[in-house]
This record gives sequence, C-alpha cells and structure tokens, in this order.
Amino acid sequence: MKKIDLKANIIDLKGETLLDQDGKALTVSGLVSNYLLQVKDDNSIKLYDWAQRIYKDGFIELDDSDLAKLKRIIEDSAFPVISKAPILKAIG
Repeated sequence: MKKIDLKANIIDLKGETLLDQDGKALTVSGLVSNYLLQVKDDNSIKLYDWAQRIYKDGFIELDDSDLAKLKRIIEDSAFPVISKAPILKAIG
C-alpha cells in the first residue's frame, strides 16, 4: 500500500495559491475528490469511498492496481495542465 498525500494547494506559475470563487484555496484533495464523484466507472462504490476519504483526510492509501486506476482516471480527465500536473505529481 502506498500513502498518497493530496493536501497540496494548486499554485500558479508565480507560486501563488489559486483561489475558488469563495476565496478559498484550491487543493489537490478538493479537486480529486469532487472529480471522482463525476467519473463514470464500473466501480462507483470504490470511487465514492475514495472521494470521501480524500475529502475528509487529504490522503489515501492504495495498492498498486488502485494507484494505477486513479492515475489513469486523472490522466484521462479534462483537467487543465495547471491542475492536472500537481495532481499527477502528488499521485507519483
């Protein structure tokens, strides 16, 4: 099992934290957990559980096959580079 820390903020090229419409920091955990709730997948329960754990704890522990699945989901997403890159860096 690998622990994946997703607590990082999304930053711009100046190193400043990006903010949402409410002025709160955009986080990798927030983006990933909310995106997982929108993914169409055969294993909806697993993705829902992942989303809950990531949102609540800011990290998740996954085995190699689940880690590969999460990475594929993010790689196939429509996230722009400014958010996709930090997510993929966090996943490893």
